[in-house]
Amino acid sequence: MFKSLQARLLLSYLLIIIVCLALVGLTALVLLRGYQKTMTYSRLTDRATLAAGLIGQMLHRGMPPQDAVRRLDGQLNGGKGKETWIALLDGTGRLAAGNDNRLRDQQFGTATAQTERGEHRLAGGERLLYVTVPVRSLRDPAAAPWTLILAEPLRPTRQALDSLLPRLLWAGLIALAVSVVVAAVVAYSIARPLDRIAQAAEEVAAGDYDQSLQIEAPTEVARLARSFNSMARQVQATLRSQQDLVANVSHELKTPLTSIQGFSQALLDGTAEDGESRRRAAAIIHEEAGRMRRLVDELLDLARLEAGQVELAQATVDVGALLR
Repeated sequence: MFKSLQARLLLSYLLIIIVCLALVGLTALVLLRGYQKTMTYSRLTDRATLAAGLIGQMLHRGMPPQDAVRRLDGQLNGGKGKETWIALLDGTGRLAAGNDNRLRDQQFGTATAQTERGEHRLAGGERLLYVTVPVRSLRDPAAAPWTLILAEPLRPTRQALDSLLPRLLWAGLIALAVSVVVAAVVAYSIARPLDRIAQAAEEVAAGDYDQSLQIEAPTEVARLARSFNSMARQVQATLRSQQDLVANVSHELKTPLTSIQGFSQALLDGTAEDGESRRRAAAIIHEEAGRMRRLVDELLDLARLEAGQVELAQATVDVGALLR
């Protein structure tokens, strides 16, 4: 199924794209979780700072802690359930009031004089992000007789991620589809020139040596096409040389063969009657046979040279001596 180069290129691109999308998705989820956690802490800190001032005024007017927490709960949650948990600690760190009964059994720490934040796990396994801020006394701003704690469960953060995850999946699928189209185009642009080179090579193997490729392709493929064109030209030149050689050899062999055939026929049919005529005919036959022998030896030497079986011995030659 994946024997062709185009299919293998497409498969490799798909694997790379899927791995990259998976890494991007995981990285996005990790970053989003951290971002959601940071934003939750920031929101709780802002609300707790404002709420500390409000509840401080209520307590200063003599309102009981539980009534003050109940009124603050109405302002923060607006009757939509306990999205934000509220706890009020006295100076000893004991829970003075809260908007949820489960807060009575929890230990968020001791009273604090500065803003702190942290994470707390309930008995049922639910995790809370909380922020503690001091509630300053209006009579003595340096004193903080109360500590306000605002907490939110991690469930809304996970719900936000769960609502975002389908969108990420859709975005990933769209990106995958676009990437598949682009990868298919790239794989085709690489494999198509190679297919043309393969077809041209098959034509050369079938005897059609007049092949020339004009391909616009990547550097490596274009280089392969140029090498093929050079090979095809060399094959054509070699073929023409062989054809010329066969024609020349045929012509060179035809003359001595004609002489040998003619004088041997004269000997056979008695045309050369006297001894002188026979000796002359035999001499010509011998001479032409020697000529053919030299021609055959030259052909053998040429074949050895082309096969690389003969090494040329180079030496200095006196050209003047050769010409004299």
